[in-house]
Amino acid sequence: MRISIAKKKNDSYLYIVKDVTINGKRTTKPAEQLGSLDVLCEKLDLSTNDTIAWARERAAQMTEKENKANEKTHRSH
Repeated sequence: MRISIAKKKNDSYLYIVKDVTINGKRTTKPAEQLGSLDVLCEKLDLSTNDTIAWARERAAQMTEKENKANEKTHRSH
């Protein structure tokens, strides 16, 4: 998973998205909406760059968790 930053009006919003293939075409699916970049910076008491790094780490953790779950599923077959 990775992060996506969507700029809307006067703010940017952070999302964690997952790349998926549907009918042979690659697309993204939202996995988690983190919220406004400004609000997150204030809430986490971090700079913009540090907040983005935090979001990337969260996406990496979600990917790792999903990979472990998939591993267990494939082992049981």
